[in-house]
Amino acid sequence: MFTIQRAKTAVANAPRFYFFLVIANLTMLASQCESRAETPGWTNVTVPTPFVSEGAAAVFDSARNCIVWHDGNTTWEWDGMAWEHRATGGPVWRRDHAMAYDSARARVVLFGGQLNYGNPYYGDTWEWDGVAWTQVASTGPTPRANHAMAYDAATGTTVLFGGSGPGYSGDMWEWNGSVWTQRIVPGPSSRAQLAMAYDSARGKIVLFGGGPVWSTPTDSATWEWDGTTWTPLSVPGPVPRRQHGLAFDSSLGRTVLFGGSDGVASLGDTWEWDGIAWALQSSSGPAPRTDHAMAFDSVRGQVFLFAGATDCPGGRADHGAFHPSRAVPL
Repeated sequence: MFTIQRAKTAVANAPRFYFFLVIANLTMLASQCESRAETPGWTNVTVPTPFVSEGAAAVFDSARNCIVWHDGNTTWEWDGMAWEHRATGGPVWRRDHAMAYDSARARVVLFGGQLNYGNPYYGDTWEWDGVAWTQVASTGPTPRANHAMAYDAATGTTVLFGGSGPGYSGDMWEWNGSVWTQRIVPGPSSRAQLAMAYDSARGKIVLFGGGPVWSTPTDSATWEWDGTTWTPLSVPGPVPRRQHGLAFDSSLGRTVLFGGSDGVASLGDTWEWDGIAWALQSSSGPAPRTDHAMAFDSVRGQVFLFAGATDCPGGRADHGAFHPSRAVPL
């Protein structure tokens, strides 16, 4: 495992350096995928990893300074050095669910997902307090998967948008810790496999990408929610995509995007959004992938990227071979 400690400065257009952790026992991948040499901006960090998965969810718990990962029906936490298994149980086994961290109440909020590509979809709401999962609602948004959630600190609500289950949703909901309330406002079209992140510097939720499941996405607009109105921003940036990841780096005031699929192949590019323009930071690093999870660790100043599905020549060979990726500005 490699670590680098240097003073950080949030300088416009400064170079970014990224790290990703690799499963130590997946040496078989050398014969399945062409090895990826390290390039400026990305550095391998190897740690023992307890799972290999796609369609899981992760958030940063700022009260306990750890990343919470929920995969299937098991809960793990990453403290920057090692994984700890915290719980088996709570929500029944699922994938393609969404989570957000409610910092005002110190709770991880989980909604929805599916058992096996829609058989069945789930519409339950759970919360994790660091000790146990508790189901807190069984009504609200219709059962769905492949939706996105982000906690809006300005309104004190967890915002949910989109999803599939069956068909595609373009509805928006807010969870205040007690009840779901639908917000009926003009906004993005119906879509699934999208990503959202809350920009705490500007008090806005950033939404990018998505579309019908397993289709070619076409929406290249960056959408922002200010608590009242959705605004589309048509600016040059990432190609339309689905199954990508977003996380807001509060140390730099930028939203980081990685990977996804353009409907033809998996992508491995890294972009940053500063509220005005997108900037391509790296086109190399972790193997191109989909269905990964991303979260920003505000204590360590790192964006973590977990797992996912990677396409290799000849087919999908490594489902989540790399855990996790962490973007560290130096």
